[in-house]
Amino acid sequence: ARPTFFGRQTSLVGRHALEGLEAAQGALDTSLTTSFADQGQNINGILFQASLPPYLAFLYFLGYKGNNTPPLVKFAFAFLLTFVVSTIPSGIISKSTYGVILADSDWLHGAAESLLTCTNILLVLGLRAGLAGDASAAEGGAAKSVAGA
Repeated sequence: ARPTFFGRQTSLVGRHALEGLEAAQGALDTSLTTSFADQGQNINGILFQASLPPYLAFLYFLGYKGNNTPPLVKFAFAFLLTFVVSTIPSGIISKSTYGVILADSDWLHGAAESLLTCTNILLVLGLRAGLAGDASAAEGGAAKSVAGA
């Protein structure tokens, strides 16, 4: 008997394609489960989840006019969230593809950490310009374009 899909008979090629899709869906479900299965109950996962609201509050108050924070510094601290967001899929890929944590997958870990390096460079440029009183550099137009904003 030929396999059916939504009540229709499928060819042998179609059957293999469906099996591949089902396997991919199963792998995706498994990878998402295994990637964060160990994070919800250990101290790292709890601290990661608990750190986001205070950081968002920090960003909010950093933008307060009375702080006189240089715009490039505000941008750099907000850009740090791209590093945080990029580590999530990187961790999923490293766990599901290579079976290791992100720190053990050099090229994925390095790519994610490069965003942290960009954040640090933007912070240094913004703070330096702010301390020197260079308003045009503190705006960071060129630095923001390099960062992709």
